[in-house]
Amino acid sequence: MGQSENKDGFIIEFWANVFNVLSKISIFFIVRKFKKSMTYTFVEGWVLGNLVGALTSTLIGYYLGYNLKWLMYIIVGYAILRVFEVIIYQLNVLFFDPYRAEKRGEVYKIKSPTRMVILLLHNYVEVMFWYAAIIIALVQISGNQLGATWGEYVRSNILCIATFNSSMIEDIVGEMYPKLSNIVFLQIISGIIMTIISLARFIGIMPSVESIEK
Repeated sequence: MGQSENKDGFIIEFWANVFNVLSKISIFFIVRKFKKSMTYTFVEGWVLGNLVGALTSTLIGYYLGYNLKWLMYIIVGYAILRVFEVIIYQLNVLFFDPYRAEKRGEVYKIKSPTRMVILLLHNYVEVMFWYAAIIIALVQISGNQLGATWGEYVRSNILCIATFNSSMIEDIVGEMYPKLSNIVFLQIISGIIMTIISLARFIGIMPSVESIEK
């Protein structure tokens, strides 16, 4: 009996195609369509600019959101799209970009492992601030009073992503928590994914060390 010609399975190819499609649901994908050349400086500026935008959005939402509810809708929409973009991009870089390069017969290279980890950490912090902006904006849209300081909102969302514990957010938003529970659930999932990606990157750049025991 002859063996099947395809011995490699299908699961990697399947998810590579899925994440290739998902990567197109991205603001950065649209930007690349209009920009002829994509330099390292532009990418770094894009990452840093979005981090500043996330931080600024929390401040705008907290201090001006009640009177600018239309802007809160824009912040929520952009924040959700940006968080989705970051997670899909990081999963593509970790799992599927090397596979696609190998399939094309190319050698997969990055500019610098250190640069990659620094940009990843920027993305991680950015996701934390975007979720804080989302929570603040949704409270403002609902017309409820913000029951804590700006710092407490930011801190509660950072801890939620870093520790996967939503109790501090629940304490701050009070009776609104049931309405925000789906967002908080996505926040915890995002935190788990970003933590796994970060650990994989840090382990990947650790230098190999000779051991005494063989």
